[in-house]
Amino acid sequence: MIAIIYSILWIIAAFKLADRDWKQYYPTILFSSLGNALYEIICYKYQLWQMEPNGLPAAIIPMMLLILIGMPLSTWIFLSKYPFRKKLSIQVMYTCFYVVMFLVLEYVSNKIRGDHLSS
Repeated sequence: MIAIIYSILWIIAAFKLADRDWKQYYPTILFSSLGNALYEIICYKYQLWQMEPNGLPAAIIPMMLLILIGMPLSTWIFLSKYPFRKKLSIQVMYTCFYVVMFLVLEYVSNKIRGDHLSS
């Protein structure tokens, strides 16, 4: 269920934050989604981590939502606001912000999954 909520949040964030000129980011968006999809296919039996269904009928649903919505939209938002012409320190802080944001999203997902499993 958290995958659906995150997908909706990424769609809203993309409409609010991302640059409308998505075509310049299209190759990178495809690359990130393709990389994630290839990982899921190649490492199917020996994954480093595994998606949990979290109330959905199958674990493939959150995986597909991540590949088709979460990965492309987060890449688009990240690149469209990236401070290319700013100092290196600002670029590092921008990247660190996104790293922390994704850590928080993972933490919340694990907490929700843990609460769901314990009840």
